[in-house]
Amino acid sequence: MQIVLIILAVVVVGGGIALLALSPTLQKKGDAAVEKAKEILGADNVLEIEPKAVGLATEPPEAGTNGGMGVLAVSATDLVFIPWGNLEVMQVARSTITSVGCSSDEPANAVKATIILDFEHRGAQAKAQFRVSRDLVSWLTVLGYDWGPHGPPAIDAESDAGAEPDTDSNS
Repeated sequence: MQIVLIILAVVVVGGGIALLALSPTLQKKGDAAVEKAKEILGADNVLEIEPKAVGLATEPPEAGTNGGMGVLAVSATDLVFIPWGNLEVMQVARSTITSVGCSSDEPANAVKATIILDFEHRGAQAKAQFRVSRDLVSWLTVLGYDWGPHGPPAIDAESDAGAEPDTDSNS
C-alpha cells in the first residue's frame, strides 16, 4: 500500500511541475490565437471574444475543427474558432448560420452549457459546438439565439459581459 501511495505522490508532484513548466507556453499559444482571431476579424470589429473556449468536434469534421481549447471570436459578419494547439482557423460566415441553440433548457441560468450552431458548409448542413467560460447570455444574444417574446435576460452591469478578458501573462 505504501508503494502505491509513493507512486501516486510522485505522479501528482510530477504533473504539477509539468503544468507549471508548460503554463507560459500555453499562455503564449493562447495569446497567439487571440491575436490571430483579431487579425482575421479586425480588432475593432470583434463583438465577443473568449480566449479559453472549448470547441467540440464539428459534424462533419471537414466543416471545421477537431476541437480542443481555443479562441472563439465573433464579428457582425464572421465567427472564428482557433485551437491553441495548431492555430488552424475555423471560419464561419454568419450569413450561413441557420440556427443557434444551447444544450441547456434554461441558458440564462446555466453554469455550464454548450452553444450549438447549425450552418451551411459547401451546400450541406453542418454543426459546431462550443463551451464558453464567460457570459453565455451575451454569446447567445450576439449570435442571434431566439429568447422568445420577452427577449434576452438583462445582463448584470457589474459582470464582465462584453469586456475583453485579460490575456496578459503578467497578471
